[in-house]
Amino acid sequence: RDAVAVCPLGDKLYVVGGYDGHTYLNTVESYDAQKDEWQEEVPVNIGRAGACVVVMKLP
Repeated sequence: RDAVAVCPLGDKLYVVGGYDGHTYLNTVESYDAQKDEWQEEVPVNIGRAGACVVVMKLP
């Protein structure tokens, strides 16, 4: 898996997309370091690699 996007939010890291050598991935996973657990999240609608993800705090 290559070219993933990673972003922290709260106590978790979110990993979005990537490329597995054949396919652009639409997966979204979160990692909780305190529990040392990965969880599958709702996928994005289109597979992507080399994307950028950010957290925005809205007023």
